[in-house]
Amino acid sequence: MNRFFRYLDEMKGNREVLRRFHLRFKLLHKRENTPLLESVLHDPDFMYVDFFRDRGRIYAFGEEEIHVWWRNGSNPWGPLRPLVENRFINEIWVRGGEVYVNVAGKGILKVVFHPSASPTLIEEVFHNISVEAAIRVDMRNPIGFGEYRGWRIQLKLPYVSDNAFEAVLTRIIQVPRLTAIVDNLLAARLLTLSLSSTVVIVGPAGSGKTTLLNSILSEILRGYKLKISVIEHVKELVLPETALLSRSIGEDVTDLIRKAIRYERPNILVLGEMAGEAVISWIEASKQGLPTLTTYHSQNIVKALCSMQDIMKAKTGISTPIIRYIDVFVVLRKTLKPRVIRRVDEVYVSDGQRLHPIYIEDIHCTEEKFLELIPRKCILGSTAKVYSEIKNKFMVSLNNHNIKNIDSVITLKKINLK
Repeated sequence: MNRFFRYLDEMKGNREVLRRFHLRFKLLHKRENTPLLESVLHDPDFMYVDFFRDRGRIYAFGEEEIHVWWRNGSNPWGPLRPLVENRFINEIWVRGGEVYVNVAGKGILKVVFHPSASPTLIEEVFHNISVEAAIRVDMRNPIGFGEYRGWRIQLKLPYVSDNAFEAVLTRIIQVPRLTAIVDNLLAARLLTLSLSSTVVIVGPAGSGKTTLLNSILSEILRGYKLKISVIEHVKELVLPETALLSRSIGEDVTDLIRKAIRYERPNILVLGEMAGEAVISWIEASKQGLPTLTTYHSQNIVKALCSMQDIMKAKTGISTPIIRYIDVFVVLRKTLKPRVIRRVDEVYVSDGQRLHPIYIEDIHCTEEKFLELIPRKCILGSTAKVYSEIKNKFMVSLNNHNIKNIDSVITLKKINLK
């Protein structure tokens, strides 16, 4: 144990505190009557960068690894239990015998289990979970989705994933307030636009699109009595139980959109994720004057516009620029180093020919420009009046924000959309 205390003494400077900590939290397993933790710490091929405990469990971090200790028992998670119970781990990826996690503040790390966990054992864990959570996975349905004990799970059989079992787990987190994601001026403007416009939230996978959409919807439900219809291919949004919210989940998103408009008569229509033929149906819904919100996977605004335009042209033969149908684009960015950061990077409002930026990297457009771009009316009456009320609600002070004239307008010519 000398190496262990020498290292931690250098890192933390208090050997006695660390000794008491170690004596309290060591040993879940033994190897030849020697504590497993102690035997790993004496491994000459492994150097610790950090040592961490959470809820009585020990985790050791290498440069690119996290070491966890587990033991057999009745818990259905098996060797994954230390991962799913760690409140700083929000994503887990499994493929064959490899497991990676996304740890808050440390990024993506490979998992090393003590004792080791075979691919067969991990696959068996997910088989048991699929039964308990009623996640259907079979030859006719090789990719299954579901929720289990606070985690959203996707399971994929080997024959559709290059001969290796795959699983993706995402922690279902409490929906943050909109002002926890963006500053209060941008929150007021996004909420105003969501009550009056066709809004697309654009960003790469894992950039926070669904979280932002969830926060906007929560603010709307918290502040207004409006009928909202939500349509999803896979259940992802975390929404309250209320009669004002109708929810439809299924494969045929196009049919669900049509039925929602016809039978549910919503004030706001929400599509969890827009893809494929749903682009056409969603645009048709927006033509009826409904405020509509959705998300779209793309790296940036230009690629999003081009891909949506290609889908529309392929499905309908119409080459009308997509920005004539979509009012607002909210662009998110995700960076991985030095740690995972998700943020709203840009917001554009369309006038049918150009995209006017109202927000770029912490710079807001002027109040005059914003009021000029927004619709005169929304579902609650005067849009300007609603915006003023929302600003008061969020206690917005313009003096606390970086407000400038933003000139980087995106035109159809710039992105070759004609």
